[in-house]
Amino acid sequence: YQVQVKRETIANLLKDNQLPEIFLIVTIPERPADMTANLLAPLLVNEDTGLAGQIVMHDTSYTTRHFLFPPEKRCSCG
Repeated sequence: YQVQVKRETIANLLKDNQLPEIFLIVTIPERPADMTANLLAPLLVNEDTGLAGQIVMHDTSYTTRHFLFPPEKRCSCG
């Protein structure tokens, strides 16, 4: 998974030119095998400054509901 964002977009989250940490929102439904992650809009957090933001990437095939397990695993578990 690679987050592609322009530095100027996240300039306020940078400290000493270090990139912020990346977190994803994961949705865990009643059947855990169907859990998904939002790869399109990750959360960027700078723990040193306490600043955070969510960015939406453009020109990518990532989605807001990317299954974490392949179809064959989702059918056979949970």
